[in-house]
Amino acid sequence: MKKEEPKLVIKSTYNYLYEFLNRNAITCLILVILGIIAVQADVLLYFIIILIAYIVFLVGSTIYNKLKYEANDFKFYNTKLVYINSLIHHEVKEVEYKNIKEIRYSQLFLQMLFSLGTIYIRIDSDKMFHRGIRIDGVKNVKEEYEKLAKILNAK
Repeated sequence: MKKEEPKLVIKSTYNYLYEFLNRNAITCLILVILGIIAVQADVLLYFIIILIAYIVFLVGSTIYNKLKYEANDFKFYNTKLVYINSLIHHEVKEVEYKNIKEIRYSQLFLQMLFSLGTIYIRIDSDKMFHRGIRIDGVKNVKEEYEKLAKILNAK
């Protein structure tokens, strides 16, 4: 028996600059202000310690988030979506198209600048915390959404 090929594969794209601006811009602004205050208050050493701790956190969270984006695959076949997460342990979830209630996409201003967006897939589930799938960092989100809508409408 021949293995079925997916009609569409959506992968999240990790954009370093977008993620930095989205997650850390305000924190960096606060650090600049605190740095100015630290110089004037003559407590620069404490500020440097806090800055080093923040940089270590920033590097660690960046590595984790990039690995998280790369570990997710969303494969759309004739009748089902197969979600594969292989970050910490290999996990595969299947959702039949008949259980998909709604799809939509969003693109915030900052995402538009980087041609990124988010696709939301709402599923019919009785589990409170498993009612949807969110695909972040979708490059050219409108085009990917249109391809997905075409596949789902053909079901």
